[in-house]
Amino acid sequence: MVAAIVIMQLIQILGHLMYPPPIDIDVTNPEAIRAYISSSPAIVFIMVILSYAIGSFVGALASTFIAKEKHIPHAINIGGILMGLGAINLFTIPHPTWMIVISLIVFLPCAYIGGWMGLKWKIKRHKKRSA
Repeated sequence: MVAAIVIMQLIQILGHLMYPPPIDIDVTNPEAIRAYISSSPAIVFIMVILSYAIGSFVGALASTFIAKEKHIPHAINIGGILMGLGAINLFTIPHPTWMIVISLIVFLPCAYIGGWMGLKWKIKRHKKRSA
């Protein structure tokens, strides 16, 4: 989870550096947030979706190296937890519908792929050590 969250935060920080929010935005005012989000270019939302996908992948990949068994279920759990946290964010702060749909779709497949790749690398590494 730590690896996933760090990766997600770094990508989202990069997005904010590329397209910073207004300096004078009042983050406690829902209307100000809604206005900022509605005026943001699509790349801002794509960066968030990318952070969710890569974060899920990396978190699941890391989980396979930590887990002794049941690697794929652990990876999917990482994706599920991240999807739950992402859903809280997506429904707490107003986002475009297309972003919500795509965001909720990417977590589990990316986690599965990360877990699958991690398991393949772990098996390959184990075979090299055994040889």
